[in-house]
Amino acid sequence: MEVFITPIVKFQIQKIVQDTVSTAVGVVNHKIATIPTNYPLPGNIFFNWELLSDFDTSSNDGFGTFYLAGYFAPLSDINLTPPFIPPTLPTKVSNETFQLVISEYTLQSLGWALFEAGSLNITVPFGTTNDWRILLPSLYRNYPDDNIEVNFVSHIYPGFFLNTTGLTFAAAPVMIWNAITENGTETAFSLLIELEAQVDVSNLTFILKKNN
Repeated sequence: MEVFITPIVKFQIQKIVQDTVSTAVGVVNHKIATIPTNYPLPGNIFFNWELLSDFDTSSNDGFGTFYLAGYFAPLSDINLTPPFIPPTLPTKVSNETFQLVISEYTLQSLGWALFEAGSLNITVPFGTTNDWRILLPSLYRNYPDDNIEVNFVSHIYPGFFLNTTGLTFAAAPVMIWNAITENGTETAFSLLIELEAQVDVSNLTFILKKNN
């Protein structure tokens, strides 16, 4: 036996299904709206994942589509937003069911948030001057057998830059060597360290989106 669904009946069935899904998705959207959008993270920063739109049940590309523009910010002021221009999110990049688009906006905001929170400024014990007497003999002569602490201080936030194969990380912290003497802490010398690292993510399946 063959069953034929006329266009009118087909439209009614589609509408019933869409209305049912819309009702269910409406409940989901309401529940999502009650979830905090700021999540605290180590380093005195948080990640904001606020959705830019509700789940869409009328899209030609299917239902369940939603977008967000996540960014990092310091916990000291949750009203601060990154000093970068958010990119325009593509509505559809491929035919895959799930798409993840990562932009420089989110990556750059991570370095900015850590900088604003002061989490890039750290102090590390570096042994004693005796440990460095071969490499840094003048340090030992000026501060014999004193403990050493090194402060890493950033005067600008690190940068993340997308390229065709992945991303590049760049930072320029100042390395301040301090000797702990009987009279207190004395700065022996300081160095500017320029760092650059590249990460190849060309073999991963998610999509990298560079800011315009």
